[in-house]
Amino acid sequence: MIWHNSAGREMTGFLVMILLGLSFGVELGTWFSEDYPQGGYAIAYGGRSAITIINDSDRKRGKVVKLEFDDKEYPGVEIGFGGETVDLKSARKSGALRFFIRGSQGGEQIIIGLMDHGNDGKNKCEVNAQSINFFKITDKWQQVIIPLISFSDEGERWYTELNGGEYARIDWSRIYNIKFSTKKEQNIGRSVDRIATVFIDDIEIIDHTADFAQPPFFSWRHLEDKTSGPLITEEDTSNLIFSFFGKGMGEKTSVYTYNGRTDFSAKDATDSSRLPVLVCYFDDAEWSGVTLFKAQKEPIDVSAYRETGGLEFKVKGASGGELFVIGLLDDESEGVDMKVQTRLPSRVYTRVNTEWQTVQVPFSDFTDVGKWWSSDGHYEALGYMDWTKLIEVRISTEKLANRLISENGKKPVRLYLSDIKLVKKMETFSMTRYWKEFKSDAPDILIDDFEDPRDTLRWYSSFCPYSSIKVYRDNNTDNNSKAIRIDYRIDKWGSSTCLIDTADTVKSNWSYHNALKFNFFSSEKAQTCMVMIVDGSNEAWFAHFEALNGWQEITVPFSEFRMYEFWQPENVQINRKMDMDKIRSYDFRSGIFGKTGTIMLDNVRLTNTYIPVVSKNEALRINQIGYFQNGIKRFIVTDSSVNDFAVIDEQGAVVRNGKLFPGSYWSLAGEYMKIGDFTDIKKSGRYQILIQETGEKEEIFIRENIYTDALNAAVKAFYYQRLSTELKKEHAGDWMRKSGIADTACSLHVSTGKTGVKNVSGGWMDAGDYGKYIVNAGISVGTMLSLYELYPDLIGDNLNIPESKNGKSDLLDEIRYELEWMKRMQDLDGGVFFKVGSLEWDGFSEMPEALKSVRYVMGKSTSSALNFSAVMAMAARIYKEDKEFSKDCLKRSIVAWKWAVNNPDIREPDEVGGTGAYEDSHFGDEFFWAACELFVTTGKGSFKKYIEQTASSYLCKNAANWYNVSNLGWFTLIKHFDVQKYPFISEGSRSVIALADRFVKAIDSNPCRIPVEDFIWGSNSVLLNHAVVMCYAYYLTRQDKYLESVIETVDYVFGKNATGFCFVTGLGKRSPLQPHHRIMAADGVEAPFPGFLVGGPNADRQDEISGEPGVNYPDKEPAKAYIDRMAAYACNEVAINWNAALVFVLGFLCANAE
Repeated sequence: MIWHNSAGREMTGFLVMILLGLSFGVELGTWFSEDYPQGGYAIAYGGRSAITIINDSDRKRGKVVKLEFDDKEYPGVEIGFGGETVDLKSARKSGALRFFIRGSQGGEQIIIGLMDHGNDGKNKCEVNAQSINFFKITDKWQQVIIPLISFSDEGERWYTELNGGEYARIDWSRIYNIKFSTKKEQNIGRSVDRIATVFIDDIEIIDHTADFAQPPFFSWRHLEDKTSGPLITEEDTSNLIFSFFGKGMGEKTSVYTYNGRTDFSAKDATDSSRLPVLVCYFDDAEWSGVTLFKAQKEPIDVSAYRETGGLEFKVKGASGGELFVIGLLDDESEGVDMKVQTRLPSRVYTRVNTEWQTVQVPFSDFTDVGKWWSSDGHYEALGYMDWTKLIEVRISTEKLANRLISENGKKPVRLYLSDIKLVKKMETFSMTRYWKEFKSDAPDILIDDFEDPRDTLRWYSSFCPYSSIKVYRDNNTDNNSKAIRIDYRIDKWGSSTCLIDTADTVKSNWSYHNALKFNFFSSEKAQTCMVMIVDGSNEAWFAHFEALNGWQEITVPFSEFRMYEFWQPENVQINRKMDMDKIRSYDFRSGIFGKTGTIMLDNVRLTNTYIPVVSKNEALRINQIGYFQNGIKRFIVTDSSVNDFAVIDEQGAVVRNGKLFPGSYWSLAGEYMKIGDFTDIKKSGRYQILIQETGEKEEIFIRENIYTDALNAAVKAFYYQRLSTELKKEHAGDWMRKSGIADTACSLHVSTGKTGVKNVSGGWMDAGDYGKYIVNAGISVGTMLSLYELYPDLIGDNLNIPESKNGKSDLLDEIRYELEWMKRMQDLDGGVFFKVGSLEWDGFSEMPEALKSVRYVMGKSTSSALNFSAVMAMAARIYKEDKEFSKDCLKRSIVAWKWAVNNPDIREPDEVGGTGAYEDSHFGDEFFWAACELFVTTGKGSFKKYIEQTASSYLCKNAANWYNVSNLGWFTLIKHFDVQKYPFISEGSRSVIALADRFVKAIDSNPCRIPVEDFIWGSNSVLLNHAVVMCYAYYLTRQDKYLESVIETVDYVFGKNATGFCFVTGLGKRSPLQPHHRIMAADGVEAPFPGFLVGGPNADRQDEISGEPGVNYPDKEPAKAYIDRMAAYACNEVAINWNAALVFVLGFLCANAE
């Protein structure tokens, strides 16, 4: 860090300190008024952060404090009295902090802290308040007043020499410093060159709050919480690893919170027989958390207790029924901010009520693969938990997960915690260990054969509206016996349950067997079904099994059953143990949605003859579409024992013998991967790759432009997403359908602040649901228009959509269908409504024309206005031949920009009952992109100036996604300007190349040769957006390494991956047949719409984890966590932004095929 002393000489040091003199205080104390108090000082820390005194013409006396916060760090400034401390104890309820403030841009957010004197000025305790809870910073001066009662008594005492802090209570009788700080990245979009600047003046403490208006904020920690802690019980101290909160806050332990008004308070024990209580107040309108951490960076090694120990705590709720998430985090030893968190849902371990209960969460239940927050990319990246360096325990809540308790985020979700500790051993029942050690030679027992007509009386069905289930006896044609038949059509959910007479100790006692065996019929070619049992404690347990068409014998081991997270019977007694001695019921559920089908059940029995089946996947993984004649050609083999391959032509002649490159083990796939290369084969044709040691072979194709058909299919996929229009047979073929979901009179949701209806007809379905979203339309349209600007003649007029043969590119015709809908989403004031959808998720049984749900237009946001502004500016120049359309687009773009400037921080609507959230709190990237598009289209200097001022904050640091779109601005600038003409564009182009170099390096070090290991929701799109960056690097440099890396990334998408799937429907040898999509589920057509990219492997497996019927991932490794099932929304859904990335990359490769 660079700082200057009073003589102006440049010096180096960790802190900037300014010592100046003036008498302080008029009432209780003053930190600044024209200058610091006599002997006072100012300190700035965190990167380029600084504090200076400057003249400000807007203030009568002129001198103010300028605070600069480096948004890449955890920055702050402190101002100290320099004299004696100030006693504020008597003013705790009547006093207030008062100062003037303005922002450089407006919209900045800061944290205001008060600090005591600590130990002679060291080890000070800080308590703080968030600016957003009291006032909104603008670019105009305003006086703000924060009552001292709004500050907590509880904070953190920082030990400088130890570089760590711990929980402490502030000494109000010895207040010394005021601190202004921000969180890392808190002011993205509100900073210049990542420096957020605010100005402050007349900082003072005053008394007598009756003399000024009370701010409209009340800290939740001041709520009356007089709850008594749990009774103290005798404890085995030898079993303790570490106590975070026991008879008080743990030694060297501190607490921090995140998001919204989330807060905490440590309440002392009410008497000597009870423990103290940590009260947590969660803001349900946000993703909120309270974290207890081992201060001073002393990690805890729990690796020796991974199988025996765990996290234990006591909990009760203020209302009962509260839901939360339990997380463990390791330290930052792998890199700054790389704290990996592994987490579990509370509902599997407890049903919170208003009485204290003990919760035990075994370490063994937590996965080794977790997530850490990437500040550069603004996403959760995969990481591995280091069990030798555990440092934090986090209790968090998901946004609006407790909406009934919080009244949609208006009230806090209150949890009371106590006795939070890590222990070496737990008395919890281990299902894994039990079934591993289980031994029994009991013979098979028949539970039901359904020969008795009265057997149907024990069956009943439950299902949602628009679903249908019929249960009756029918013939088992496989053995001429009777069976239970279940005819179904499932819209959202449905089940068929058979009750068991618990008085029958033979049929209800399942404790002597290790598996359930039955004969099963399915009318589907393949589906994943669910079986559920309710045990003696009324706990519901479930497992999945795979079923093919016809009759088959299926065995489901009890070791594969797990507790059903999202539903338990009302009278459940959760002990997380399968009480098998008194099974109460079993039920079966189909995994197929929308279609009418049948399953049948016969000869349900208990067995001990289950033998695990070990399946072997094909080892040879290729690009199933084919390879460019003049491009790089590679494949992977997952068999470490083989070394040789051959390439054979159509005549059976060997044209190439080759050696596999020595590979490496890929932990994310659990496989050893070797690479084969046959780039030297340039002749077009059909070939076979043969692994010589095993005889495994695959057919491949080599052509000059191998992706033309795939590109056309990917573009036409958007046609199948059209709503509000008929898809005729002449254009849609088997996928023809009636016009549905007119959206000509959608109700205005309360979030719009309006009443009535609005015509928002047209547009594309966003994904597998019927929602339509401006934000995702923005990156989708923007990405594809970028491709058109690069290569306007690439996509012709022959894709067989209604507009074909009109003399214009079908890509522009299809995009215009979406643009017309987007225009209808603009309000009269220039703002743009966020989305259109239902208040509950629509089911799978009805086609769009039969949809019965009420559709709503939902409130405006800054992000929707700016996405709209950006694409309308692009459309204004790209569709310039249609003068009226172009003129209208530009007019709409400008008024949307102006609305966003006047409303720079309006978040997305809270309503998420039947629509996605598309949450975003940083809008600087959207402002940057819109400014770039408007500058290119209009040439106006005001937009150029904005770009120049903010460019350094939005250099390319990671691939684009819907919540981080600044890259699209750079891509436009690179296309339209000589990068050497403007220094800021030159800097941006260098950032594109540097980022692409990072991706190329990642490919070279990855066993599967991909640029990123980010197996999240939509992982295939993540990879393709990385490829987009490399496309532009090639466009700028013409260096082959970038083009080859793009080709290898697409190889992955088309089959050269750990799953062996080609992830685009209708293409390749093994592609998805059951995408998660409501129309594809209900249309009765066996084949899916062609040309759609599915999400791909998702390590989080949200669908399976939640017990979604029809979802069972056979492989849990992150790179293999994919299953082709309709219900698998976490990995098998489609989305327009994912397909837009596919269109761009395939288009780029086709344009550069030579």
